[in-house]
Amino acid sequence: MPGPLGITQPYALLLHDEAASAVPLNLAHPPALIIGAARPGARSPGEVGDKASAFASGAVSSGVEAAHQEYGAPVAMWAEGKPLAPLLDEAGISQIVVPYLPVG
Repeated sequence: MPGPLGITQPYALLLHDEAASAVPLNLAHPPALIIGAARPGARSPGEVGDKASAFASGAVSSGVEAAHQEYGAPVAMWAEGKPLAPLLDEAGISQIVVPYLPVG
């Protein structure tokens, strides 16, 4: 039976450096997989400093660990430039939930 927004099981929760927490989502069903996706280099057309890069990567790692503790789902880290489909296929997942990104 579909959950909120028509989400059915199984699904992957994708946390990234713009929204690294699952808390605001208030998920009705736990994810089957939690994917961390840090892309600090995509934040700027120029070079991103080491501290900013470490902060973004650390935020994703912390968010993924907190979601893992909350839901007990396995974790996979996505590497920039690599396709996401193999991670989903390996887990038998065809749906992804991503936190809403407000503009402003």
